[in-house]
Amino acid sequence: MSVQSSGLGHDGGRPRSNSPERLTYTVDEVGRLLGLSRNSAYQRVADGQIPTIRMGRRLLVPKAALDRLLETAAPHMTNNTDVRK
Repeated sequence: MSVQSSGLGHDGGRPRSNSPERLTYTVDEVGRLLGLSRNSAYQRVADGQIPTIRMGRRLLVPKAALDRLLETAAPHMTNNTDVRK
């Protein structure tokens, strides 16, 4: 089986642009998406704030779990400094 048939290139195992949507992210990637440092992202994982699954030695964040986390956080994210009455 060739590397091309698996949908993965020589770019660190990242899917090619024509491959299906990714189902998981690394903790580092989630940290970047959320604007967290690498250490903060791993601390949130250790605290249980970021859901993960373990695949062998790899710690991955399921996209669906991250989406749910962000959806439940959205109602709490209001701008209380702009109070107009």
